[in-house]
Amino acid sequence: MGASVVRNDKLSMLQAGRGVAALLVVLFHTSFNIFTPTGPWHDQAYGGVFYFGYAGVHFFFVLSGFIILHAHASDIGDRSQLARYVGKRAARIYPPYWLVTAGVLAASLVVPALGNARSQSPTALASSLFLIGPSGKAVLAVAWTLFHEILFYGLFALLIFDKRLGVWAMALWFVTCAGLGVLNIAPHYALEPINLLFGLGMLAAWRLGKGEVRHPLVWLGAGVFGFLALGLEADYARVLPQQMSTLGFGLASTAFVLGAVEAERQGRIRAPAPLRLLGDASYSIYLTQPTLAIVAKVFVAVPILHALPANVAFVLIAGLCVAGGIVFWALIERPLVKWMSQRIAPSRRGAVEAQANQASS
Repeated sequence: MGASVVRNDKLSMLQAGRGVAALLVVLFHTSFNIFTPTGPWHDQAYGGVFYFGYAGVHFFFVLSGFIILHAHASDIGDRSQLARYVGKRAARIYPPYWLVTAGVLAASLVVPALGNARSQSPTALASSLFLIGPSGKAVLAVAWTLFHEILFYGLFALLIFDKRLGVWAMALWFVTCAGLGVLNIAPHYALEPINLLFGLGMLAAWRLGKGEVRHPLVWLGAGVFGFLALGLEADYARVLPQQMSTLGFGLASTAFVLGAVEAERQGRIRAPAPLRLLGDASYSIYLTQPTLAIVAKVFVAVPILHALPANVAFVLIAGLCVAGGIVFWALIERPLVKWMSQRIAPSRRGAVEAQANQASS
């Protein structure tokens, strides 16, 4: 890849971005599922401004493309590293996901709104557990994104197994997704235009590996401004077709990654500790969003809580969900992933892998 992207301890801005993206998704689900005109508070809360929070997923996909290429560029074409790569990815994704899914399966027997376990066939449950299958849907509703992640990881594994085969497969995938997006056809989640965002992240990693990116703070500012502008458009105007909006969020996220990494490489910026913590816990925050439904039901059941103004209740419910995710990360995800990683695939580059494990999902 050429020049080093950034020192291994200097990805704090990406961690912060990752944490903000997870928070945006929580705010989206709080707005979309709880604070609606027909919901318990009969109020959108904050005018529905957080509806665009779904675009946090777009940032996650760009970031995954960047991190995987950044962490494993030297593994491409080296078959001896394939098992380590697969082991690291599996240890990072599956154990926390399985624990949360098991919790949702158990809870859905009591509160059906938390999942659709009762209607799942054995085949569908197996697909849900391993995040591979034709439906792209899981017992844990938010896990639809992980089907895309696992698909991308699999194609990158081809690059490690055989560089030429992997390049052709990856290129064919991206071209097909782009072509079907232009035709407004999405026959399967594996071919949806949103998969192009992994490619944008890889492109950012490649560019940063080539040397200095000029005016990094301009790139960073453009990324933030563009993301927020597209968010306001998605909230209130809704003129852009979905494919253009998806690409726009992806390009804004790519600009942010380019600017953030280069500015941090130059020592010009570093994310504050609270945002880094949010980023560290972002996967757990994302997975544990079913707690929103539980907390909301408690608020509705307790008169003094239900009587709170919608804007106040919104902050409390979303805040408790985020806090629960941080606790899950600290007590379960972090020690579990560390334990699994040490046993499944010991790293030859501990520092890089530690950053990759934190910054990708």
